[in-house]
Amino acid sequence: MMKKNFFKNIIFVILFLLASCSSEYKIPQGENYITVCTFNMKFFGDLDDDNNKNYGSFGANIRRGDKKLKEKFAEYFNIADIIAVQEVENLDAFNNIIEYLNKEYPERKYQGFLRDNNRSPQDIGLIWDTNKVKGARGYFFRGKWLVINEKEEGDEMKKERFTRAPVYNFFEKNGIKFIVVSAHLKSKAGEEGEGGRRENESAKLAEWLEFQRAEKEMENIIILGDFNDRYSFKPENTELDALIELDRQNKIIFLTKDFRPPKYYTTASEFDGQKLKEVIDHIIITEPMKKYYVKDSCHIRILADTLLSDHNPVYATFDFSK
Repeated sequence: MMKKNFFKNIIFVILFLLASCSSEYKIPQGENYITVCTFNMKFFGDLDDDNNKNYGSFGANIRRGDKKLKEKFAEYFNIADIIAVQEVENLDAFNNIIEYLNKEYPERKYQGFLRDNNRSPQDIGLIWDTNKVKGARGYFFRGKWLVINEKEEGDEMKKERFTRAPVYNFFEKNGIKFIVVSAHLKSKAGEEGEGGRRENESAKLAEWLEFQRAEKEMENIIILGDFNDRYSFKPENTELDALIELDRQNKIIFLTKDFRPPKYYTTASEFDGQKLKEVIDHIIITEPMKKYYVKDSCHIRILADTLLSDHNPVYATFDFSK
């Protein structure tokens, strides 16, 4: 009898753990709630395979944005009201997914903004539901905000720019105005000789945040995206130190800083022969946004289908009735 009860208890524990691991965070619903998401779409392409060769070595990785792929992404997009996307081939691919979302979910009215740079299939965009939040158009970093560093080369000063210019938009909900930024910082690939490019991009983002607060009196900001680096209290372990310093000063908050791999991760990859599970996709808010943030709502959804993307989407919810 004791042996029988022992095995029953073991089975119960196993079933409980399986249920706990498979359960998903339930996103709060309601007219005053706005859920944001960041999702790297892994070279999501248009329906024209012939133009892939225009992107050189990147071209082989572009995936056709057919109905099957759109259907899978839509499951993760439809639960969010503002979505930051990375690695989209071009404007045709971007509009393709938006049209699909609006057709499949008629209660939504998505529109978006993407900067199509015509040179790389790694464009950055923002998608938002105009039935839930006011937002008319989009913008991208330009002018001095696009330049991350200047260095001498002979008799000339060479300007170093963002690998991919961040895009952003102004939104309003219940009379509360806020900005959402979509970013995709320099990747680990080709880091040697880059001279801390990702670190410079992080510093420029920090500078832009401080400018919005001090000069534009715009304090409510959310930054979403693939930062290609982790949060760390040790500066030597990350190139996000400028943003992390603002977090330490309580000017911004990394909502993703307490997620610990391997249980929680936003990407699983191999680099220099090592298999890595890391949290490199982040949601960052300015301190004044904290009063709208729904506590503990920031969560990572581990993809059931790892072929969909090599990144996992990250979500956070805000209550604008406060």
